[in-house]
Amino acid sequence: MSAQPIYQEQEKLESQIPINQTHCQVVISGNGTLTLPNGTETIRITSTRTGIVSPMEGAFAGKEILTTEDGSESATATVYQIARFNLEDGNGRGIVIAFIHTDSTSRLAPLNGLILTGIDELYANQTGLLTLWEWQSGIPLPPSTTTMEEPPIMNPTTTTATTNATTDDTNATATTEEEGAQQQQQTIPPIPAPLLE
Repeated sequence: MSAQPIYQEQEKLESQIPINQTHCQVVISGNGTLTLPNGTETIRITSTRTGIVSPMEGAFAGKEILTTEDGSESATATVYQIARFNLEDGNGRGIVIAFIHTDSTSRLAPLNGLILTGIDELYANQTGLLTLWEWQSGIPLPPSTTTMEEPPIMNPTTTTATTNATTDDTNATATTEEEGAQQQQQTIPPIPAPLLE
């Protein structure tokens, strides 16, 4: 990783909407500072992170929009996080990986194609401190990082396909998570306090 952090952000949970018994959609706002690789300039950033969280697993997948304080430039980060919480005091700590994309040709241009990794300190009052460093793999960036397509984050419907090999007919059946939950009687633990509004 880079010797110095690339990005530090004070974050706050703005909303959490249950999707089903195991997943929630969250919106997190942030204010931070960005120091570009091989640079000394500090750029003030505001951010909005949206995605899906699985409180039982402490897992998050989503997008974060980073915008310069004056609103003139932006970058998008695809973010994955796994966290562990202390249920006694409500604090948590997570590991984060982010892939950055930007069309900027100005100050944020050096971010395009970077992979950042770091830690997220999560507090019981639904705030946190995110710190990210550049992951230096030693492999040069591909010449066209702006045309990469990304898979969808999550499909809330599970599909099961069955193929009849003797008749070459394909029968597909779809079972939603709600139906699956009715078929399997499970006890879901409560959402940890830091993830509740």
